[in-house]
Amino acid sequence: EMMIQIDQKNEAVLLPINGSMVPFHVAFIRTVSSQQDTNRNCYVRIIFNVPGTPFSPHDANSMKFPGSIYLKEASFRSKDSRHISEVVQSIKTLRRQVVARESERAERATLVTQEKLQLANNRFKPIRLSDLWIRPAFGGRGRKIPGTLEAHVNGFRYSTTRQDERGDILFGNIKHAFFQPAENEMITLLHFHLHNHIMVGNKKTKDVQFYVEVMDMVQNVGGGKRSAYDPDELEEEQRERDRKNKINVEFQTFVNRVNDLWGQAQFNGLELEFDQPLRELGFPGVPHKSSVFIVPTSACLVELIETPFLVVTLGEIEIVNLER
Repeated sequence: EMMIQIDQKNEAVLLPINGSMVPFHVAFIRTVSSQQDTNRNCYVRIIFNVPGTPFSPHDANSMKFPGSIYLKEASFRSKDSRHISEVVQSIKTLRRQVVARESERAERATLVTQEKLQLANNRFKPIRLSDLWIRPAFGGRGRKIPGTLEAHVNGFRYSTTRQDERGDILFGNIKHAFFQPAENEMITLLHFHLHNHIMVGNKKTKDVQFYVEVMDMVQNVGGGKRSAYDPDELEEEQRERDRKNKINVEFQTFVNRVNDLWGQAQFNGLELEFDQPLRELGFPGVPHKSSVFIVPTSACLVELIETPFLVVTLGEIEIVNLER
């Protein structure tokens, strides 16, 4: 039957043209849309990538044959609205998957090659911190799950119980390391600012953060406000303080052990040590789009709570402009 078909395996869309099914790779499709007229006819409109379009002016595929004649647009009519809806959704989904894959491949091609992580052996047990969340988060579907950060021979490894959720950070690629315990914030965190980008899931980044929420981000406000002297309220506040202190101590223990590891002779050239923000010297600012609280450390100006993160190395600052 002469109907639009989707070839998932070959990532192609088969279009009925002049009595033949003509395949088009989904990468050549720019947009696809559908609409319905008053006679209940459904229309599919497919616009293709052709040389000279602003969508991809440097697309190598479209520039291979600059003298050729290209199909720019195709429209099809159908009485079957359900089929049209399925076709449009399938093409959009397939195109989104292909674009994401090619984008990730292009980003990986620009990464600096790094040495392999040497896992700890019987002589050296990894230093471990459990039940952490990571930012940027791993992609993929399904519920997010926490993972474990381990310090090995020459770097860190973060992993969850899912096989494809794993990331390595080599000591030699760390430019700055920060430990920020929760005080007025909702999270306790470790943050690594890197020399060279790495991939976390399908995201290319120079900043990787591991954190734990020390208290619930969302509180139940539907039950009305309780008295400040309510025993249950006081007990709950005490539990939150105990939890925050426990998490801060666990992070501090991990940081101390890693600092001891970095103090060994083989890591002297890296000059690594966890830095801690000095809140009393902080100030509000707008480094990106919203106002945040920026704090200095011994070597940087940082904002590690809101994304996108801010990490400015003080030694690299040449000009400071103070306005009022």
